Amino acid sequence: MTDSETIIQFVVLPVLVGFFASVIGFMSMWLSEHFRSMNKNKTEQKKKAEKVRQTVLDRCDKVFNIMKHEAWYAAWRRALPPKDYTDELAEEDKQAWKSYTDAQREWRTTSACNETDICQYFGDGLEHRLFKEIDSLFESVSLELWNVYHAHKEGDVVLSKPGGFDSLAEKRERDLNEEDRIKSRNVFDAYYEELKQKIFALSAVTGASQKYGYVGNLQGNRPPPEGVQKVMNELEGKTGGLTASA
Repeated sequence: MTDSETIIQFVVLPVLVGFFASVIGFMSMWLSEHFRSMNKNKTEQKKKAEKVRQTVLDRCDKVFNIMKHEAWYAAWRRALPPKDYTDELAEEDKQAWKSYTDAQREWRTTSACNETDICQYFGDGLEHRLFKEIDSLFESVSLELWNVYHAHKEGDVVLSKPGGFDSLAEKRERDLNEEDRIKSRNVFDAYYEELKQKIFALSAVTGASQKYGYVGNLQGNRPPPEGVQKVMNELEGKTGGLTASA
């Protein structure tokens, strides 16, 4: 064996073997850490997205249910008290109206944050549009309820858009009557049906995004997974163009 062969066999080869072993070991550690980091991020993003989803849906349900099952009846009993309207029932209605205004205030004060969270974790597409439409419907319903509860007599100030006394306003020309109550019931039923559909749609599409991990920074620049896109396509046809009118 020549000196060159000896050097290669006993010096160069061990060095190369050690070098490549070190590189392989480093790459293995890096890949392992990278996958751990990816899995941790995926878990965190899905957890945060689910918290956002549940918070928004809970608040939607809270306002929707109290509007539908309590506030409308309390408002109209105040406007047109029935013959058997006792002090006890009047107090219950007063408490129901307070619960409604509290829920409405909570919705309004958290609406901007909820919208930001929806965009951050579910994107600014269908989910965001549904949230904005739900928010707009809540405002329309609240305006109608306010005008029944606070402005049911001739000369009362009637608001023509949400926002309080700085909104466009006019005075009611006559007292509300039974015919108005029946018409109001039909209008509110249309509002409630539309709200129910949109809240369901928001729940369905955010649930699909959560299920397939298409949330937060996991979305990247890739299109929605097939399962998410399928739900979106189904909902687009069901939620487009539905607007209750008074």
